[in-house]
Amino acid sequence: MTYDPINAALFEIQRSVSESSGGGIFDIHYKADRGALVVPHGAELTPDNVVLAVPDAQVMFYAAMAEFARGGAA
Repeated sequence: MTYDPINAALFEIQRSVSESSGGGIFDIHYKADRGALVVPHGAELTPDNVVLAVPDAQVMFYAAMAEFARGGAA
């Protein structure tokens, strides 16, 4: 399996939301150039269910940080 810094970034965002909610389970939906939306696990992707919206620039920043932490070129 190939390492993907964007997936690493999305995992960290999802983990952070889960920890801050006291251990809840969340799904993350991502579209390049649009960003990520976090919703409770199994919930329909509607505006009322979104608990966090992350702009694509911030996802890319987290991806660059993940790549840097791994020792790659950011």
